[in-house]
Amino acid sequence: EEARENTQRSARASLIPRTLFSEMRELDELEIEKVILLGSHFAIGRSPAALEVRQKTGALVVAIRRNGSLTDSPDPHEPFFANDVVYLVGSPQAVTFASELLRKGPSPQVSSQSLEAATPE
Repeated sequence: EEARENTQRSARASLIPRTLFSEMRELDELEIEKVILLGSHFAIGRSPAALEVRQKTGALVVAIRRNGSLTDSPDPHEPFFANDVVYLVGSPQAVTFASELLRKGPSPQVSSQSLEAATPE
């Protein structure tokens, strides 16, 4: 066993430890939220691209958990299904707007407020 330790290093030892999102102080203004989609929610059968989640709210869909499997960087053209767990990242306001969009659909208040907030002065 000692010989193995001296000659066969584990690949794990050479990996750099990952920083947790919560440990990145420069990203303190961002929020991660999950939305569990129910069959009655507006987003069912619609994709992030069709809903224009990023454009209308400023939030990003960064992952989807479906049937126990997590997909990071999901295909923006893949429709949402009931019981999907959608992970959103953005400002607190953007994440709130995106959650509402997924649950209830577009509203003039969400679109105008989020676009104003996302437009640099």
